[in-house]
Amino acid sequence: VYEAKWWTRSFAPDTSVINPWNTPWEELSTPPTAGTWSSYATYVSGDVVSYNGIVYEAKWWTRSFAPDTSVINPWDTPWKESSF
Repeated sequence: VYEAKWWTRSFAPDTSVINPWNTPWEELSTPPTAGTWSSYATYVSGDVVSYNGIVYEAKWWTRSFAPDTSVINPWDTPWKESSF
């Protein structure tokens, strides 16, 4: 996740620069690495997984609950699609 330090156009955040002050971008955070979801693993809030090509983040402790399981209400699933 990056934040612009000043107005910029056509300058990618990952452009290599000699000095950090030469880029208009400041890195705020690095996205977590998403492992492949497993029905045998235990996940806790904040864990990130990849499942069928979509990245999900755990909202609370879970095990064996597939991220794409159909639920009536969105608060009934321990997973949310991640913005990473």
